[in-house]
Amino acid sequence: MRVLLTLSFLALFSFANEIKTIDNYSDLLKKIQQISKQELSLEKEREAKFLEDKKRSKKLLKEAKQDLKKEKAETSKLQKLIDENEKEISKLETKLTKRSGNLGEMFGVVRESAGELNAVIEDSIVSLEYKDRDKFLKQLSKSKELPSIKDLNKLWYILEQEMIESGKTTKFKSDVIGSDGVRTSKEVVRVGSFALLSDGKYLKYINKNAVIYPRQPDGSHLSYAEDFIETKEYQTVMIDPTRGSILGLLTEKPTILERVNQGGIVGYAILFLGLIGVIAGLYRGIFLFTVSKKVKIQLKDLSTIKLDNPLGRVVTAITSKEELDKSIENIAEEAVLKELPKLEYGLDFIKLLSAVAPLMGLLGTVTGMIITFNAITVFGTGDPKLMAGGISTALITTVLGLVVAIPLLFIHSVLSYKSKEVADIIEHQAIGLVAKEENK
Repeated sequence: MRVLLTLSFLALFSFANEIKTIDNYSDLLKKIQQISKQELSLEKEREAKFLEDKKRSKKLLKEAKQDLKKEKAETSKLQKLIDENEKEISKLETKLTKRSGNLGEMFGVVRESAGELNAVIEDSIVSLEYKDRDKFLKQLSKSKELPSIKDLNKLWYILEQEMIESGKTTKFKSDVIGSDGVRTSKEVVRVGSFALLSDGKYLKYINKNAVIYPRQPDGSHLSYAEDFIETKEYQTVMIDPTRGSILGLLTEKPTILERVNQGGIVGYAILFLGLIGVIAGLYRGIFLFTVSKKVKIQLKDLSTIKLDNPLGRVVTAITSKEELDKSIENIAEEAVLKELPKLEYGLDFIKLLSAVAPLMGLLGTVTGMIITFNAITVFGTGDPKLMAGGISTALITTVLGLVVAIPLLFIHSVLSYKSKEVADIIEHQAIGLVAKEENK
C-alpha cells in the first residue's frame, strides 16, 4: 500500500513538471514570433530607404552627366576661341614686326643700356644726392614693351646727369651712419663720383647709405679731407678712381703699433734691447760731449789746471811728479791709461746690442716660418689668411731687428769718434808735456 501511494505521488509530480515546461515553450515561441515581426518591419524600412537613396543617386548621376556635357561644350567653345585668339595674336605680331622694322633692335639696345647704367648708378656716390634713379632703370631694363619717347628722354637725362655730376663738387644734407651704427643728418661734401667727406672724415657708399669708415686713412690723407672741407678755394684732396677699393685698402693698413704687435714676444724683446741701447747711448753721449767741451776749454788755458776733466788730471799727474821712483814717461802713460776706460765705458755694450738685434730678428723670422709651416700642415694652402700670422711675425721681427741695429750702430760710431777725439787730445798733450819736462 505504501509503495502504491509513493508511486502515485511521483507520477503526479512528474505530470505537473511536464505541464510547466510546456507553458515555458509557449511563451518562448510567442517571443520569437514577436521578434521576427519586429525584424521584418525594420528590414522593410531599410529596404524602402535604400530604394529611395538609389532613386536620389540616379537623379544626381543624371544631373552630373548633364553638367559634364555642358562643361565639355563650354570647353570646346573656349578652346576654339583660344585658337582664334592665338592666330590673331600671331597676325598682329607679324604686323607689328613689319611696322617697327629696326626699332625692335634699337629698343633692345635701349633695354641693355638701361641695365648697364643701372649697375653703375647703384654703386655711384652721386645716387646719395639724387635718389631713386635706379627704380626707373630697373623697370626699363626688364620691360617687354616698347619704351616711349618720355622713357628715352629720361634715360638720356640720367646718363647725362651722371657724367656731369662726376665732374662737380657739391655740398648737401644727408643721413650718415657712424661707426656706432647711429644715423645722423650731416653736411656731406661730394667730390665728383670719387669721394664723400663729412666732418673731416671719409665716407663710403654702401646700399644707398653713407657710412663713416671705422678706420680713417692716416697721415696726410686725413688732413687733406679736413682742409678741403674748411676751405672755399682750390685745395688738394684725395680721390679714389676705383670707387672705394683703394681707400678701403688704406683704411685697412695696420698702424705702427699693430705691426709691432704682429712681431710677438720676439718683437717686444728687440724693442726693449733697442730702448736700453738708446738710453745708454744718450747717457754716454751727454757724458762724452760734456767731457769734450771741458777738455777743449782746458786746452785753451793750460796755465790754470782744473781737475774736472781728463786733460787737467793728466797734466797734474805729469807736472806734480809725486812718484819719484818712476820715469816721466811711465807717469804720463799711467795717467792716460787711467782716463781712457772712463771715455770708452759702455761703447762695447752698445755695439753688442747692435749685433744682437738682427740675430733676434732672425730668430723671429725662423719662429714665424715654423708657425706658417704648422698652419700649412694642419689646414693646407687653401686659405692664405691662416698663414698670414706666421709670415707677419717672420717679416716684422726682421724689420724690427734692422730698425734697432742701424741706429745703435750709428750711435756707437758717433760715440767712438767722440771718445777717440778726446783720447787723442789727451795723448798728444801728454806727449808734449813729457818732452817739455825732459828738456828742463
